[in-house]
Amino acid sequence: MKKLLALLLTLVMAISVVSIVPTVSAKSKMYKSNNCCYTLDKNGYATVIAISPTASGATIYKANNFEYIKLGGNKARVTAYIGKNTTVVVPSKLDNNTVTEIGNNILRYNRNVKSILFPNSVKKFVQLPLYGAKKLEKVTIGKGIKKIPNCFFEDCKALKNYTIPSHIESIGIGVFPDTLQSLTVGKSLKKFDEIPTLNNRNLKEFKVSRNNKYFSSRDGVLYNKNKTKIVAYPNGKKTTQIAIPKKVNTIGELSFAYQRYLKKVTFSKNVKKIEKMAFLNCEKLSSINIPKNIITIDRQAFAGCKSVSKLTINSNKKLSIGYGAFSELNKLKSLQVPVVKGNNVFSECKNLNYIYIPSNVKTIYAYEFVDCPKLKTVTIPKTVKRIGKNSLGYCHGEYYEPEYVKVKGFTIRGYKGSAGEKYAKQNGFKFVKIG
Repeated sequence: MKKLLALLLTLVMAISVVSIVPTVSAKSKMYKSNNCCYTLDKNGYATVIAISPTASGATIYKANNFEYIKLGGNKARVTAYIGKNTTVVVPSKLDNNTVTEIGNNILRYNRNVKSILFPNSVKKFVQLPLYGAKKLEKVTIGKGIKKIPNCFFEDCKALKNYTIPSHIESIGIGVFPDTLQSLTVGKSLKKFDEIPTLNNRNLKEFKVSRNNKYFSSRDGVLYNKNKTKIVAYPNGKKTTQIAIPKKVNTIGELSFAYQRYLKKVTFSKNVKKIEKMAFLNCEKLSSINIPKNIITIDRQAFAGCKSVSKLTINSNKKLSIGYGAFSELNKLKSLQVPVVKGNNVFSECKNLNYIYIPSNVKTIYAYEFVDCPKLKTVTIPKTVKRIGKNSLGYCHGEYYEPEYVKVKGFTIRGYKGSAGEKYAKQNGFKFVKIG
């Protein structure tokens, strides 16, 4: 992987990158080609301003301070607002053509718009319709739209609060700007394609319509309707400790991901499942205590929690721990290894220097402790029957090295004829006989 990243970096440095920016200098001349608007610098390098809302050769019409193109069947796509008002109402018809689509970057000629209303006739938004509308505070979406598309509010930095319209059923990826502080879920919303907290570090609270059948909220946290599952915990909520409510049995996918303030989580006795990436990159989480009642810790559930110095897993026979669940815990130095059922579970724990493997552990899975360079000596009990590929004593090589390289001086302590001795011989590691 590191070799691949190095090669990609080399290619990126060798290639002139075309960037997308929201504004154009008054002195810059704008060109159009291949459906793009762009400027040229003195060296002839292009900077893309916007993807052109029109197909090559399409005729642009003007009416009521709007530019538009005809789509056929007396339908139109608005391509630009060219007026000077700060409050914009997009008409449902332009020259007897029904407005059914909104094009890319329609406010590019007026960066001071604060409010815009789209009519019920609009059925489709093309790419980034509001890109660059930095002063936009209010957006009304007509009933013809059932899903707010990806990146819809991109660059709308003045948008602090938003209520999802009652007719909207789903939300795309990266819809809301990082400036958003409060989000109210409307009554018809069923689905988020991406948990909004991922791109919204300032979001402090969720509110939910009482009539919504799928979601609910409590103390600003987003839950499923009956509050048995935490869906999203706002990244702007400055709470350092949280006790999971007793009713909750599931910590949802990415629900606490990238949380900046949380230091401690106490799980209730009813929690059974922690879904994938639930606590991904919680940068201040300092300790993790997994109680016996939890039976599923999905892949990368706690990956990248770089401040975790203490990890306790009170495992039971049913516990399943997924791929990379506790990877990149860079402050973790010692660990009692639980029974796991996945690869790379403790990979990239850069300061891990001691592990204790209890007798109930039968298998050490492939790459389980890969990229743990300070883990130089491991004692393998007789009860371990299988050690997977590159599980112990290996790190990823640099781009000029093999994919995996051995940890210098790595030693296995174990019993004669055991899986530990076999692994040491197969991989050329030092073996010290005990017992």
